[in-house]
Amino acid sequence: MPFDDYQKLRGWIENKDRERFSGALEKEIERTHNRFERSKTMDDLKAAEGGRVLDPLQEQLMRNPVVGLFMTEAAIASEIVASIPLDDRNRDYLKELRDELVDIKQGIEEQEKIHMPWETRSRNADLERLEKAIEEVERKRAEERKREREQRERKRDDWDRYDPWGRF
Repeated sequence: MPFDDYQKLRGWIENKDRERFSGALEKEIERTHNRFERSKTMDDLKAAEGGRVLDPLQEQLMRNPVVGLFMTEAAIASEIVASIPLDDRNRDYLKELRDELVDIKQGIEEQEKIHMPWETRSRNADLERLEKAIEEVERKRAEERKREREQRERKRDDWDRYDPWGRF
């Protein structure tokens, strides 16, 4: 190809490229501005991005190794605190009630030894009511233990029936 023809072809290609890419930079800047509008709130951005938007300041802060170490320690502390039971799941209310009733009964029996015999009739009625209450609490505890044992048995039976290959 002669040199003049080559120069014309090169000029023609450059002109077509300029036409093709003219305004591309402005279009890309406009598209970027539309995607990250400054007028939107963080909640709007979270909704548009699927719920997770990192704040640039937060992202820069998390790159710091000291903050990363602190966050690791905080996660460990959170796991330790979460493992401490703060509720009364393991508390046996019926046992506590029975112990209190037995203490009251013992207190009445001790007072009976000290006081006069004419007061014993009302005390005997009180003692009988306390004994009935203690028996009722013991019966409820036995029922609760039986129910828990049955639940454990059902769970164990379910586990024994489980077959990871799908054969029953």
